Amino acid sequence: MAIFHLNTSTISRKSGRTSTAAAAYRCGGILYDERTDKTHDYTNKKGVVFSECFMFEKGEKVYLDRQRVWNTAEKVEKRIDARTAREIIINLPYELDEINRAELVQEFTEYLAKNYNVAIDFAIHEPSKDGDQRNHHAHILMTTRTATLGENNSLVLGEKTNLELSNTKLGKLGLPKTQDQIINLRERWATMANDYLEFSHIDDRIDHRSYAEQGIDKLPTKKLGSKTVQAERDDIQTPKGDYNRLVFEINVKREELKLYERLDIRLDRSNIFIEQADKIIVADEQRSQRNQQRIIKTNKRIESSKQRIDSTERKISEYFESINRPKPIAPTAPGPITQNTPTPPQQVAQEQAQKPLTAYDRKVCDIYPFKATNAYYQPQTVPTIDMLAERQQPIHLRFLNKQDREIDPNSRDMLPIEKRIFDTFRTLTDKTTHKLKETHSFVKDYLTMTMNEFTARYKLDLTQYDRNDIERKHNKILENERYENIMNKPQLTPTAKPQEQPKPKI
Repeated sequence: MAIFHLNTSTISRKSGRTSTAAAAYRCGGILYDERTDKTHDYTNKKGVVFSECFMFEKGEKVYLDRQRVWNTAEKVEKRIDARTAREIIINLPYELDEINRAELVQEFTEYLAKNYNVAIDFAIHEPSKDGDQRNHHAHILMTTRTATLGENNSLVLGEKTNLELSNTKLGKLGLPKTQDQIINLRERWATMANDYLEFSHIDDRIDHRSYAEQGIDKLPTKKLGSKTVQAERDDIQTPKGDYNRLVFEINVKREELKLYERLDIRLDRSNIFIEQADKIIVADEQRSQRNQQRIIKTNKRIESSKQRIDSTERKISEYFESINRPKPIAPTAPGPITQNTPTPPQQVAQEQAQKPLTAYDRKVCDIYPFKATNAYYQPQTVPTIDMLAERQQPIHLRFLNKQDREIDPNSRDMLPIEKRIFDTFRTLTDKTTHKLKETHSFVKDYLTMTMNEFTARYKLDLTQYDRNDIERKHNKILENERYENIMNKPQLTPTAKPQEQPKPKI
């Protein structure tokens, strides 16, 4: 997670510090202080990744000699408590690579040089071996006075910058206070760093605002500093370390409380959801009961309609029998009396015709009408095997759709007896053309035999499911035949009444 840190401080003679010593330490180099006649050598310092000293003159970047810059800054100031330099320490996002971190610091320091018209000396440090390896940071030293180039490119330091003026003087000049300027710098640094994180496709972001300004219920920790950090590493407890540990425990407790509050809210929402689900279930049960009652009423209506249809069909058949009943023939002349009694063969045929047809008296092809095609790969129509055999057309058991993919119109849930018959047809087809061997005895038996003859011949054991399925299909065939008979019955024409003979006059 990227961490925001920007701290600014001044280097003052009042605290016994010099800008030359600070610059030498930050860049890890050697500088000679002309005012104190001392040489500050920090060439043995490790961890300096990159450093640069520059200013802007007429919009162009001019690189400067570090020793000349800070000796000039020391000479200009005359007071014993003068501030000779201002330092800004920034934490660099460790998620960025080394090149992006250097470019980010260069962009920020160039903004400072242009905005305040000062000379800049910065150095990028990498984390120490024993410290936090995410602690990539930069030290930025800037002059407290405006910087310009004089004769022979000599450095000239002028008036104090806006950061060094008192709030009273800033108010008279109509400029923002020092604290407001620092807030603007913090915001500017956060914006630049977030732009580089977004450019590098990194989701983490930093925020210059405090926890309170962000609306986060969390206590901030204090920066320990190098001496405090070293003491903590040596197992020496310090006030700042104790404070940060206490803050950490308080923040953890707060997070736990928030977690419990969120859990309570979720439980409340879950209870509300359960109540709503219970209401929906009750409503569904009531709706199911109403639908069940409607189904019962509908079934009763269907039964009543079937009874009325059967009664109407009986009346129609009785009416046709009465019409088609032969009238008695009156004798016209004496002669031998002929009897209209049927001969024994005719009587047997009539008895057979009057005997009701059962499901097992029907042909196998009527009970199981498997679909086929009369042309290989062309299922334009979907006839059945018996229809094609009656037309004396070739029978194929393979179909293709418009995308040349094989389909099977017979693919459905088949019962054992039906599946055995269809699988036998599959074995009787040619492997290349998928044409059925019409001359095979099994095909002939399928087309001519009844269910009783077929099951007896091939010793097929019918399960109860098979018997129920056969009866169901038989009833469906009966309904279709009954409907066709009704639709094909001739319309009755009224017969003319015989004219009455006029009565003879007496």
